[in-house]
Parts: sequence; structure tokens; C-alpha cells
Amino acid sequence: MSEQELLDLVNENDEIVGSAPRFECHSNPKLIHRVVHCWLVNAKGQFLWQQRSMLKKQAPCMWDMSCGGHVLSGTNPSKELTRELEEELGVRDIKTIFVEKYIRGNKTQTEMVHLYFGYCNMNANEFSLQKEEVEQVKWFDYHEALTKFFNKE
Repeated sequence: MSEQELLDLVNENDEIVGSAPRFECHSNPKLIHRVVHCWLVNAKGQFLWQQRSMLKKQAPCMWDMSCGGHVLSGTNPSKELTRELEEELGVRDIKTIFVEKYIRGNKTQTEMVHLYFGYCNMNANEFSLQKEEVEQVKWFDYHEALTKFFNKE
């Protein structure tokens, strides 16, 4: 995604109030913009984690949710989720369900997160990874993920 691509700006109720280039959204926490996050789960109850590419500008090599991305101006979160799943992981035609939306921010940006869960029974080596975005993926059991990523038992 280009830093010049437009993202819709929304208010606290997720109502569109304007648009701005991505770079502006990433440098002004007053500009709330939409993103999609998706956690994929398999038949064993494991969650798919992705390791962000070493090429990423923000948080390279960090382990993160299964898939995510920005919602481009003029489109909707569910459509963008479908696009992101195909682009980042090569996943098509899986059932996803909307879970919730919430605001998340830091000192440089504020996001309206649209969270989804999806069911996928592919092995980790079956995903077609977009190397600019994803270094690798791995299925983790709930307790293994808590220990590895949050240092909790």
C-alpha cells in the first residue's frame, strides 16, 4: 500500500467524516482510520500467527495477528478483509465472522479496528505468503501463544 493512498476518516461511532492519505493518518492521532484484523483458527483450536516481514517499516519481524490491513477509502471492512487474506496469505473462500469494533491508538495514530475470526484448516506450509508483508506463519495452541508472546502461564 502506498503512503499516498486515501483512507476514510471516521468518528468514534465509525461514521465516515472525510479522507486523508495514509501518511497523514500515521502521523496524526486525531485522524481515526479503519483497519481490519483477523484471527484464523483451525480444527485443533489453534490460532495462526504471522511474523511480519523484515522489509516492514513498522515492527519488522514482530509476531502479529493472522492477517490485517488498512481499509481503503470508498470500500468496506469485510471487502478489505477478503483482499488482505488473499494478498498476504493466499487464502480464498473461507468463512469469516465479524466479532467487534473498537478504537486503538498511540502517540502517532488512531485506528478503528474491525475484528474478525475465520476458520481455516490449512497447514502452515500451504499458505502462499506475500514476502513484502509476511516472513512466516505458524499455528499456536492458546497456552503456547500466551507463554511465548505474553510471558504468562
